[in-house]
Amino acid sequence: MKRNLFPFLGIAFVVAIAATGVFYGLFVDKISGASPAAAASPAGIVVAARAVDRGAVLTAADLRLQPAPAERPEGAFGSIEEVAGRAAMKAMAADEPVTVAGLTGAKGVAVLSIPKGMRAISIRVADSNGLVPYLRPGNRIDVQSIVTQGGNEPQARTLLSNVEVLNVHADTSPQPAPTTILNLLVPAKDVERVALADSAAKVRIVLRNAEDREEVVVVPAAAAAITKAAAGTAAPAVGPMVRFRVRVAVAAADAARELAARAGLAGGGNGAVRIGLLPADWKAEELEKSKSLRILSTEAVESGQWREVSLQAGEASQNEYDLRLKLTPRGAANGMVRVRVRPELTLPERGGVSSRKFSADLQVADGQSVLVAGFERDASAPALIEKLFRTAAQPAGNELLLLVTPQLAAR
Repeated sequence: MKRNLFPFLGIAFVVAIAATGVFYGLFVDKISGASPAAAASPAGIVVAARAVDRGAVLTAADLRLQPAPAERPEGAFGSIEEVAGRAAMKAMAADEPVTVAGLTGAKGVAVLSIPKGMRAISIRVADSNGLVPYLRPGNRIDVQSIVTQGGNEPQARTLLSNVEVLNVHADTSPQPAPTTILNLLVPAKDVERVALADSAAKVRIVLRNAEDREEVVVVPAAAAAITKAAAGTAAPAVGPMVRFRVRVAVAAADAARELAARAGLAGGGNGAVRIGLLPADWKAEELEKSKSLRILSTEAVESGQWREVSLQAGEASQNEYDLRLKLTPRGAANGMVRVRVRPELTLPERGGVSSRKFSADLQVADGQSVLVAGFERDASAPALIEKLFRTAAQPAGNELLLLVTPQLAAR
């Protein structure tokens, strides 16, 4: 009987070992199969579910969880509950990780982050209702004041250039009239000027392209000028009068190159009119004595700030050749004047005429000269000097130049 038990015991032992191996294999495979998935999906992080404006209090709808990247962002959150109710210190894009540095510490408190050297200011906007629906926090705008001097036509003056909109409050109530309040982020130095215009004149805005960062020269508006204009009384021009001495000259090739170098003018191609500043101590008389520079004409004109004056080079336009120069003083202080210089060249081209306009804004010292060169580089105008001044044929390489010297004068 005992002998008959041994086979059964052996079979049972083998079955037990086999079952243990199968169980162990399945369990180990399950564990090993789960490990890679766990390694590939570490704890998630909170990201913005949509674009969020700076200062906005975040809600659960503004947030979502997503798997953390291989390198977890510093200060990232792992729970939406930790973030909801706190305010954004900066604007966030959709799918941007939310971090401690980008939020306020307390929940339910909105915040306005103002960089060093900047100020937040409110203005009331007039005559720009068509743009208001398109304004969003973060837009860049120019701010203008609309003033009327006596019975003259209204004038628009740029007060701020390329400033940021913080937020927009549109009052739709009809009494006394709908008003739009813009909160702007502006340099500290501009706050008083904007506050003055907001209280005494109409303010309107110009919306910029998001990629356009070019600065517009702003008017140095004085309190008297703005308040008198707003009251409908005549206001004096802001700043001193400027007298321009404009000389049209012809220079030999060597002298033209020397002047261009002194004014820091880079070489240009055909039709590339170049405008630059000569050294403050430069005198045309020195080149005149050496006969390398000859003055063809000299004119003097006077202008108030922000008033354009225009001159024509040579005699009345002949054979469709014409050269004009427009000058606009755009602010003056501490013996310096900012001038917009705009030469316009008209030439015959393919049976018609072609007009080319150039422009430069320069900060010029009282009595310093501006050089305008490059007219004769145009292959279609090989004899511009002769055409404008009816002179004899010029030696090869001679170049037509404009020399503009502004001088400040008290009104």
